[in-house]
Amino acid sequence: MEERFHQKWTSLSVQYHFKAVASHLLDFPFSATNLHLDEEVSEEIENQFNQIIEELDTNRPLQYILGETVFRDCRILCEPAALIPRPETEELVELVLQTTDKFNSPKILDVCTGTGCIAIAIQQERPASIVLGLDKFEEVITLAKRNNVLNNMSVNFSTANVLKTEEIQKYEDGSYDVWISNPPYIPMRDKELMETNVLMFEPEAALFVSNEDPLLFYRVIAQSAQKGLKSGGFLFYEIHEDFGQETIDLLTQEKFENIQLHADLQGKNRMISAMKK
Repeated sequence: MEERFHQKWTSLSVQYHFKAVASHLLDFPFSATNLHLDEEVSEEIENQFNQIIEELDTNRPLQYILGETVFRDCRILCEPAALIPRPETEELVELVLQTTDKFNSPKILDVCTGTGCIAIAIQQERPASIVLGLDKFEEVITLAKRNNVLNNMSVNFSTANVLKTEEIQKYEDGSYDVWISNPPYIPMRDKELMETNVLMFEPEAALFVSNEDPLLFYRVIAQSAQKGLKSGGFLFYEIHEDFGQETIDLLTQEKFENIQLHADLQGKNRMISAMKK
């Protein structure tokens, strides 16, 4: 069955997509897929597999077809209301975890939480953490809460628009060790460079910002984080690879220190960390 995937993707993504489908249809952990590669499957499973391939021909993302994805060791339900969790965002979580180990019971705020994958993964791997997740859309928060229950976590998810002062100010109380965000950051002018399946199915509000102010969310979140973080607390972002220096300059202007740009596994500058003095 794996040969069918080679007709649609490069070799780098074939393995991930095939494992995701196999894990979903055969009901075993994504991480254990390699242990089951030689098993025979029933005709019913093979038919389901072929149906998934046919749906993929419509450009619908695999995660929406399956209704779920794997993010680190979490099972995350996926719906078109929220952005599909990306493997590179798992690297952002790893960066956060390496830093939060210096705190006994870190209090963490995930802004623009989407499916809740970041917040849930952090709490799963650091159970002593107190984690909160915010998003502006009620239907997105409803999805995040479902993922919270599915993974037996206790993240507190709430609706709040970070761009509205009256909705975010309750979190500006200086009680947090970490703020983290993967906000919208793709300029509208880059739309023509995006893959068809992303443009057709994923929520535009979670992807794009205006060409005139592409760092809008980074600036507003940094300003709020200065009030919300404890002294010595950290702010983490996933960023557009083309805006690394601009984001450093912004954080410098907002009085953050120890600002560091971090490359992902492909060598692209996709993450940034900074500390409140």
